[in-house]
Amino acid sequence: MRMLQAAIDAESVRLDHNDGVSSSLWVDRLQAEGLALSFKARNTAPPADSELVHDSFHVILQTDWQRDRYQELGKSFAGIDGTHNTMQYKNMTLFTILVCDKWGHGAHI
Repeated sequence: MRMLQAAIDAESVRLDHNDGVSSSLWVDRLQAEGLALSFKARNTAPPADSELVHDSFHVILQTDWQRDRYQELGKSFAGIDGTHNTMQYKNMTLFTILVCDKWGHGAHI
């Protein structure tokens, strides 16, 4: 039963058998919803003055709630934590941004 559930999940999550195409399709959906702030595929040139290497991949996602919390709380401090190889994809880093409110309390966004 678990294998069947995994197959069903894979069909609804993996939009194409090619991971690059699937990622691009997901970004298109997320951008249409206003959730994807930035996307660079490995085969596209990096933005000017970004200092990104040419074959880098990045996607920056932010929900409406996260944007609102950042605008409300992020005026004085924003901390960034990066992890490495913590998911199934090798050489992928996941970043978390933490902002503090005016009392110095953190809020994950």
